[in-house]
Amino acid sequence: MKAVILAGGLGKRLRRAVRDRPKSMALVLGKPFLEYQVEQLRKYHIIKIVLCVGYLAEQIKSYFKDGTKFGVDIRYGVEKEPLGRGGAIKQAYRMISNKDLPVIATNGDNLFDVDIIRLIKDNFSHPIAAYNVSGEFSMVKAAHEKGWLDEKAVAMETLMSIKRAGADIILTYWAKDAARWLSS
Repeated sequence: MKAVILAGGLGKRLRRAVRDRPKSMALVLGKPFLEYQVEQLRKYHIIKIVLCVGYLAEQIKSYFKDGTKFGVDIRYGVEKEPLGRGGAIKQAYRMISNKDLPVIATNGDNLFDVDIIRLIKDNFSHPIAAYNVSGEFSMVKAAHEKGWLDEKAVAMETLMSIKRAGADIILTYWAKDAARWLSS
């Protein structure tokens, strides 16, 4: 899954509050609002993001750069003149390499907490596969080796939470262990 964030508007309604920056870069508790969106997407393992920028675009680009600092991959669709929502999404879609994957589009001034797996499951008839990332697997293995946690308990809770979220297929490094744990 990939995301398109529309952050190119002029922000006329909030202009008095954020004169010197794009609306999506308004500071909330010390960081730009748009950063919360990027964090939320990363939380759901959506790391390929196209930011549609226009008004004061350089502020957004210089803050987020390529997204590495935030654990995501960011590209920019720069509007030389306002394209509107449809035009911005169309421009962003041209930048997306694998068009077979679903794309989430959201406004740069909205924050959401959506269970993405459930959203897809409820709206598409395709099987949903979830991937248990290698970093998490490695951290759990290392913590278990140091005696800090019970690998089986953490692994099974992780896999069950993915299943409860609605995944039909779970790709995990714990596949062999989980099969052994479930059969005993």
